[in-house]
Amino acid sequence: MSQRLRTILFIAFAAIFITTAPAVVLMTAGFRYNWEKHRLEKTGVLQLDSDPRGAHILLNGTPLKETTPASIFHVLPEDYRIRIEKQGYFPWGKTLEVPSGGTVFAKNVVLYDDSLPQLAYGAAFASSAWDPDAHVAALVVRDPDGSRHAE
Repeated sequence: MSQRLRTILFIAFAAIFITTAPAVVLMTAGFRYNWEKHRLEKTGVLQLDSDPRGAHILLNGTPLKETTPASIFHVLPEDYRIRIEKQGYFPWGKTLEVPSGGTVFAKNVVLYDDSLPQLAYGAAFASSAWDPDAHVAALVVRDPDGSRHAE
């Protein structure tokens, strides 16, 4: 290999290094180029969790591979339409603003069952009362003969 070819290769590799090294350093520091705003911006993070877990996530209408709970890194700062959905449950949706260098949390998102309510007690009752923790109910039931008793 001639001296001239070695010099050309050295200059080419040095130029590639000088141009790519700052880009690599900025990417590892959490910066990305925003093509819509034509500028470099610090990215943010979306933290999403739902009950029940394992729900599908849509970001601006695009399905993601992750299911809840999920951390979505390197998100450019802007508003995002988040939709969390799971078969058999009503979907949840909201627009969240991701700040530059910040983290946005959507924790404890409750997905409600989309089935019709089931009849738990079939007798006619006169009145009811809940315990203070709302875990147990007391019913005053009216018997067919008109008498009442507690259940």
